[in-house]
Amino acid sequence: MDHNVSIILPTFNEEDCLESLIGRIRAVNPDWEIIVADDASTDRSAEVATRCGATVVRHTYNLGNGAAVRTGAAAASRDTLVFMDADGQHPPEIIPRLLESMRGYDMLVASRTRESTTRRFRNFGNAMLRMVASRLSGWDIPDLTSGFRVVRRECFFEFAHLFPLRYSYPTTITMAMLCSGRFVRFEAAPEITSRKAGESNIHPLRDGLRFLKIIVRIVMLFHPARIFLPLASTIFGLGVVSALLQLYFTGGIHNLSLFLLQTGVITFLVALISEQISMLRISHRSWGRRKDASGDDA
Repeated sequence: MDHNVSIILPTFNEEDCLESLIGRIRAVNPDWEIIVADDASTDRSAEVATRCGATVVRHTYNLGNGAAVRTGAAAASRDTLVFMDADGQHPPEIIPRLLESMRGYDMLVASRTRESTTRRFRNFGNAMLRMVASRLSGWDIPDLTSGFRVVRRECFFEFAHLFPLRYSYPTTITMAMLCSGRFVRFEAAPEITSRKAGESNIHPLRDGLRFLKIIVRIVMLFHPARIFLPLASTIFGLGVVSALLQLYFTGGIHNLSLFLLQTGVITFLVALISEQISMLRISHRSWGRRKDASGDDA
């Protein structure tokens, strides 16, 4: 595994960090393939990466981080994909440790810890997202948005079509792999720091809401009942409370209570149907992969 590795660096205006970062990667293992996916940078990022010996794939115009990640992965030729931010916050020196810990797993996430020197405001936002994601997915997620991760190529491309063009592919693939029953490991990486140069393109409020939408969307795709059942229970419970209050004060049940009760029942039935559809879809995809691997016709 140590030599069958492609390092993928999605890049947008990171000329100040690339030369140093690529040099550090080469120092760890000169045999690794380095792919710089340049998302139409307006600086010399592509030129610097080419001069340093990396393979550069470049977008004609800016599409976003998720698109750059997919482009870089498509250009890679190895079976183990290591994704890093190009801003210098992810230390390549710990990649051998991550690769060793990766054995037996489909994806390993280098997760930030309290010792990681990252921004407090962003840490608070990430903590809120982790809480929601853990609650909806049923898994403890130490770091939902870390861009430093190792993924088996087969697993990456199984879910790559779900990635948004911009942010956040880490949120998407983490939720998708956990919800689909893939083996995911979170490796504590206190060595992760804040970016070394430049400014982040992430806007906390706008992109935070986008991340939340991704979480709900992926859970709806794999386990829709986890969204619909709590909603059905809440609506039906409100209907019961409303009916009891109306019986007590007026001696009868009126339209509002009946509406809430009926809506709760309908939402519950939608939860059951959508969960069955999701299970059939996942089962069909898994059976198709098994037949393809055996050499039979799918």
